[in-house]
Amino acid sequence: MSYQFFFIIRSFKTKSLERVLISAELCNSNLLKINESIFTNNTLVNSVKELYLNYLVSKTNDEIKTRYIDKVNQLKLFFKDQIRNIRQIKSDKYTYYPDKEFDEIIKSVSMLFLDSHYILNNLNELDKYKVIIPPNLFIELIDDNIDLAVKINQSILKKYDLLVRKDKELLKKKNEVLLSKNIFNFEEIIMSLKEREMISYILIDIDADVTNALIKFNDLKFRKLFSDECELVEVFTNFKELLNTLKKNANICKENYNILDS
Repeated sequence: MSYQFFFIIRSFKTKSLERVLISAELCNSNLLKINESIFTNNTLVNSVKELYLNYLVSKTNDEIKTRYIDKVNQLKLFFKDQIRNIRQIKSDKYTYYPDKEFDEIIKSVSMLFLDSHYILNNLNELDKYKVIIPPNLFIELIDDNIDLAVKINQSILKKYDLLVRKDKELLKKKNEVLLSKNIFNFEEIIMSLKEREMISYILIDIDADVTNALIKFNDLKFRKLFSDECELVEVFTNFKELLNTLKKNANICKENYNILDS
C-alpha cells in the first residue's frame, strides 16, 4: 500500500524552503502502528524497575538504534531507507521538480513527513524537527562525544597537579609585583589574574560542564530513549546544545596547557 510523504529542502534558486510531495510504500506497514508505550504494565514495582535499569545499560548499539527509529516513527516521521518505490507527485501546494533533478535531490534526503499527519503544519511549525538526525549518525555522535567527554575529564585529572602549581606560581608573582609598588608592572597583575581565571575555569567550570554532558549523553542513550515520556524534539534540541558546549570546551583544553592532546 502506498502512502503520501513530503520532504523539505532549500531551493538552490530562491534559497527558500520548499515541500516536495511523494508517494511511496513502507517497507514495513506496521510502522504506522507503533505503540507509544514499550510496557504492558506501567505500574512497575521498585524491584522490577531496578532490574529494568540494569537491563537498559546492557543494551547494544543496534538495540538503541532500533529504539531511536521507533521513537522517530511514533512522530510519523520516517527515514528514507524505510520506504520504497518512491514517486514524485504533482500538487498545487507542493514544489514539483523535473525527473532528473528530483532523482538527484532525493539522494540527499534522509527524513520524510507523513503527509496526512502534517498537511496542516506550516514550515515554521515543522522547523523544530530539523534536529532529528539519521540513526547511524546519532549512534556515531553520541558514542564519539561520550569518548571525548571521558578523555577531557581524564586529561584534566592528569594535568591537575601541574595546573595547581602554575596557579600558585602566578599567585606568588602577582603578590611580588604588588609589594614592589611599581605601577609600570601592574599589567603583569592583570595578565596573571587572567591566567589564573583560565586555570580555575578549566578545573571547575569545564570539568563540571563535561561531567554534566557525560551524564546526559548516557542518560539519553540508555534511559530516555526507552522512556514513554521522552519528548524527542526537545531532547535532541538539548543534545545539539550539549554537542556544541563539549566542542567549545574541547577546543579550550587543546589551546591551554596541552590539556587535551590533538
